[in-house]
Parts: sequence; structure tokens; C-alpha cells
Amino acid sequence: MKIKRELILLTALACVLASGAAAHAEQRGSLSAYTINYNAKTEQVEASGNVVLTRGQSVVSGDNGIGKIAARVFEITGNVSGVFPEYNAVLKTAESLKWTENNAGSSGGRIEARGGVRLIRGKRDYLRADYVRWELDSDNYLARGGVNTRFDGHILKAAEARRSNSTFYGINVSRYENIAQKTGMSADRVDGKIKGSEIQEVIAVGKVVIDHIDEEGVKTVLTGAKAVYDKALDTIVVSGGAKAVRSDGNAVSSEQMVLHVGTNKIEAVGKANLSFKAEKDNKTDKTEKEGKNTNKKNGASN
Repeated sequence: MKIKRELILLTALACVLASGAAAHAEQRGSLSAYTINYNAKTEQVEASGNVVLTRGQSVVSGDNGIGKIAARVFEITGNVSGVFPEYNAVLKTAESLKWTENNAGSSGGRIEARGGVRLIRGKRDYLRADYVRWELDSDNYLARGGVNTRFDGHILKAAEARRSNSTFYGINVSRYENIAQKTGMSADRVDGKIKGSEIQEVIAVGKVVIDHIDEEGVKTVLTGAKAVYDKALDTIVVSGGAKAVRSDGNAVSSEQMVLHVGTNKIEAVGKANLSFKAEKDNKTDKTEKEGKNTNKKNGASN
């Protein structure tokens, strides 16, 4: 008898969840679990054991759940995972997820995931952090705690990161990288502008360190107080005690430095100073060594 009552309750609850989106069939939803408690007066629902929440094509599962139908909010905790086909995303892991839907008759909504969050978007892009808030109908997100994300051929590792429409930022950035250009940087803060899937501008401030590998495999490390990348000019301008050190031993310092990414040319402007590693001619060096060996032998024979 108890099992029958639970089945009846589950069916009724599924109808309640679906009623708010009757105008859009793709937004119909359901909830299943081993045990479900529903308060018709407060419209609060509690579920435990193999909880599965379905909304449209999206499905989220976990150990336990609680939510309010009228407020269109549901939270699942414990071993959380989910698939969001409408938004080309998969939630691999999280400790908890709060799903807040938009008003009835509109798509999308917002999810807030906590605890070892691993979110995959498309074939290559991903977002990992301790906390992620993502607006389902867009690329907008806020992430905090051990943020590691890849988007449109770029990698960003930071304490906090956010994307809002055509802009993004990272705080305490340990790595921001343009994979195709083989250029990366670290800084206290990085701000960028996006158009479509292309980064148009990047501004980094505070303890800026940039590494760039040219076509010959030579690595150049630039440091300064501020750096500005301009896609239209294909340049990175470093200012504030700018310095560039190449892996071949050559180095240059100046008030401002311009790296032309495409040609790997570096311009030093203002009190420029160049230091380079002197290399002896191989023949001269060989002759000197032979001379020393001859002197040693002559000395020994005497």
C-alpha cells in the first residue's frame, strides 16, 4: 500500500512540475526518487534516493533534493551530475546544484553548482571550479576557487573568473593562454573583450609575466606592470619596468616594450638597454684548448 501511495504522489507531482510550462511542451518536467514528500499547501517537495530531475531535455541526478514548485527552484545534493542537451553541456561532477528557472513561458534559467564542479561544453571547452554560476541560455558565468577553464582556444586559470556577454575577467591569474599563438601570461588581474569567438583585447595589470614561443622554438619572457594585447594590431605592449629575456641568453629592458606577435619582432622604447651573451668563435676556442693541452704536455716533459 505504501508503494502504491508513493507512485500516486510521484505522478501528481510530475503534473504539478509540468503545469508551469504548459505553453511550451519542451519545458515540461518531472521528478523521480526512491522517496518523495510533497506539501500541497506550501508546494515544497523533498526527495531522497536516486533523485532525478527532468526539465525539457535536461536531466540532473543526485542523492537528495528539495525545492519549491511556485518559486521554480530545486536543489540537488550528493554525487550530482547532469546533461543539458539544449545548451550543449554536461555536468560531470558537483557536490550540489541549485536550479532556478525563469518565469513560466520562458526558457533558460540559472544553475549554481558547488564542490568539485566539472562542466564540459561542446567538444573541447570546459569549466572547473569550487563554485560555478551559469546562465543556461548564454555563455555568461561566474566561477570561484581553483578556476580552470578553456573557451574558444584560450585557457584561463585563476582564483575567480567571470564572463558577461562580450567581456571577461580573471583575478589572481596564474595562467591565461592563447593556444594557437603559443602566448601565455600571469597577472593580478586580466580583463578581455570578445567578439563572436575571437578575443579582441586583453589588459593585464599587476606583476605581469608573459611567455611567447616563436617559430624557431625560442622562448621570450616579458615582465612589467601592465600589458595590453590588441588583436587588430597583433601586438602586446608591456609597460612599467618592461623587460624581455630570451632563452638564447639575450635580454632587453626599457620603459615600454612592443611585441609584434606575428613577426616575433620586439621594439624597446625609452631608456632601452640590450644585453647579449657573447659567444666565442668555435675555431678560436678549439685553438685555445689545443694550446693549453700542448703547454701541459711540454711542462710535463720538462
